[in-house]
Amino acid sequence: MKYKENKFYSDGITLNYITKGKGKPILFLHGGGLKALTYKKNLELLSKKYKVIAPDIPGFGNSSTPTKLWDFEDYANFFSKFIDSLNLKNIMIIGHSFGGGIAMNLATKNKRVSKLILIDSAGIAPKHSLNKIIYLLHIEMAHNIFSAKNEEISLTISSDFITRFFKNSLTVSHMFKITNNALFKKYTCFNKITQPTFIFWGYNDEVFTRDIAKKFNKRIKNSQLEYINGEHVWCLMMPEKLFELILKTDE
Repeated sequence: MKYKENKFYSDGITLNYITKGKGKPILFLHGGGLKALTYKKNLELLSKKYKVIAPDIPGFGNSSTPTKLWDFEDYANFFSKFIDSLNLKNIMIIGHSFGGGIAMNLATKNKRVSKLILIDSAGIAPKHSLNKIIYLLHIEMAHNIFSAKNEEISLTISSDFITRFFKNSLTVSHMFKITNNALFKKYTCFNKITQPTFIFWGYNDEVFTRDIAKKFNKRIKNSQLEYINGEHVWCLMMPEKLFELILKTDE
């Protein structure tokens, strides 16, 4: 995959992001513990029709880590400055898991956002602790690996989690606190989201369960909910399916 790597500097943060493709702009926000290129196959497909902008969320990948305990609103303020710097209009925001929590807040802060796509999104406090969430994610990956269900991407996800730990061991504890702070805060932005919103959710997601999807659909007025036969990381396991769903939102 040929892409252009870029840097953005603001609020003491160095943001690493990649761009690829032409057309309507998409800001793609990945899940926690991962990085933009974990979603390589998704980005390749999307770049066939769209201009894809995929950052490593601060604290993950090759971006630097916030020194303060950010929540999703803080991340949204940062990314609002970022998309202003790009000077693009009618941006579609796609957020998976942790990235979804940022995306929903960002939609209320910047008029450049024209459409919101939430995939098994954070933003409503889950019933599990963060430790249990991490455990469930690893169980899901192990199950996929041993069942030979898209083994390659399962190994990539596990590898990216492990690489982050050893590469940034000094910041792991701090990022755990940031993640915990962001996941369990009570957000009030839902009724401020005016953009068309599409909620895609793994029917068998045990990390963020279906009751959370229903709450998103109820709280965001202009939203549509669709379940997919999959788990929390179905969008990584089935990139063609996600691409198909996103194309339909343009119809």
